[in-house]
Amino acid sequence: MKLKIIETNEVTWPVTVNLPQDGGGVTTTTFFARFRRLSEDQFNELGQKGVTPIVRAALVGAGETESDVEKLSEEEKIELTKLSNYRAGLYDAYLKMDSAIETKN
Repeated sequence: MKLKIIETNEVTWPVTVNLPQDGGGVTTTTFFARFRRLSEDQFNELGQKGVTPIVRAALVGAGETESDVEKLSEEEKIELTKLSNYRAGLYDAYLKMDSAIETKN
């Protein structure tokens, strides 16, 4: 095969989290997460257990800005993924990053 495949193993990506407000409104917050790209086999195996194991396996670090992303401990990953809106935001960001769907700043 003459095609050169370029792999990127870790990427820092923006995460948008929707936060519910009284009266049915939603506000959003954004931060940055560093993700490790999972293989198809890893993704499928973890996916059989749900979204949370995928997010926790892929999540490497997080920070308010792209330049201050810090590595997370397992306890910090658990804390960050406890709330469904944060877990959903991280999962959505991971899928967009892994599929290389460009985000608009």
